[in-house]
Amino acid sequence: MTSLAGLVVGIIALVRISKSNGRIGGRGLALAGTIVSAAFLLLAPILAARLLPALIRTKTTPNTAGCMNNVKQLNLALMMYATDFNDRFPASSNWCDALIPYLAGMTNSFLCPEGAPNQRCHYALNAHVAGRELSDIQEPSQMVLVFEIEGGWNVTGGRELLSIRPRHNSLCTVGFADGHAEIVPPARLEQLRWEP
Repeated sequence: MTSLAGLVVGIIALVRISKSNGRIGGRGLALAGTIVSAAFLLLAPILAARLLPALIRTKTTPNTAGCMNNVKQLNLALMMYATDFNDRFPASSNWCDALIPYLAGMTNSFLCPEGAPNQRCHYALNAHVAGRELSDIQEPSQMVLVFEIEGGWNVTGGRELLSIRPRHNSLCTVGFADGHAEIVPPARLEQLRWEP
């Protein structure tokens, strides 16, 4: 929109300068402004066409937002559990069962909206944090706590369990030991911290 305004103002300035018979200067500046504005007007549709596919790919769908919310709920439940049990995360053998009282009846938090309906849980607990104390966790903002998997119940593990077919435009939902959650591209999954 400002390019269009710049083009109009530039043309008006050029016309006034031409009619002034040399009394008004600035022809070069007005010409430069007109050319730059015209160039932006011509390039804007091309740039928009090139950026639109990337914007569509990164758009968060309602199901992706629901999955991220589930991971945040599981993170919160894990932190509440740890607070009640001497700052220690639940054991790998029963982490899902242990979280049920902390989810306030929201057991659908175990289910990704795009996951297979025949599974009880679409997330796994990082095996390296299961049963560990909160103080053992180095760099909690980078430490994987829970992550998306194909499905199961009380499943723990590491990278080897990552969803074979990522459900969210080739992205995976991951919860971290500091409580935040992210939608992570495959290339970043390898950079995440899996061991305390």
